[in-house]
Amino acid sequence: EGHVQEKAAAVIAGLNEEKPVISCSQMKSFYKCPRNWLLSSRLNIEEQGEAAELINQYTSGNLYHKIIELFCEKIKKKGLYLKIDEEGLSSQFKSFLTDSIDEAIEYRDRNFCYLKKELLNTTKDAITKTAFRFVTKFCTVFNNCEVISSEGWYKKEYENYVLNGRIDCLLRDKENLQYYLVDFKNTGRAIPSNLYAEEKEADESEENMAVV
Repeated sequence: EGHVQEKAAAVIAGLNEEKPVISCSQMKSFYKCPRNWLLSSRLNIEEQGEAAELINQYTSGNLYHKIIELFCEKIKKKGLYLKIDEEGLSSQFKSFLTDSIDEAIEYRDRNFCYLKKELLNTTKDAITKTAFRFVTKFCTVFNNCEVISSEGWYKKEYENYVLNGRIDCLLRDKENLQYYLVDFKNTGRAIPSNLYAEEKEADESEENMAVV
């Protein structure tokens, strides 16, 4: 307990000296509960849950993000475009996705306890069905799009703070060269009510900017 208090004091002192680095997710966490934000984001202390809660929405969300990241990286590496055939995903895309699922589970296994690993493996069939259903829809909506970036970090420095964040996926349409910034959500509650950003013509100040 004393070690945690000392580390917390050092972190708080550092926050007062350094230019703060913020992101949308960290701001949500901070305003919801500053204490939990400090413990999780700065002191790296995670809440211990019951066995039944080991594979929660946050864990599964990270897993699906990793699957899509690996799948998109394979598409980009081969210089291919997202596409969908009349029968659904091509055999090549199915192979990419199957490999991505295995790699993502193996990647998550590294930091999981034995029980968590076993729970994850028992749900692999359900994870596979969900991943194939999503990727099929993803390729249908963004057919003929090129993967520009997957899980890429961006950083913008302002006078009093630094804004950073991770972009889930950036695509470019092959036909009209239009860019699409895609944010993946794994629950209905995570989907914002306004799916599209509306730019204000008159007022472009930072105080009136919104993240959607």
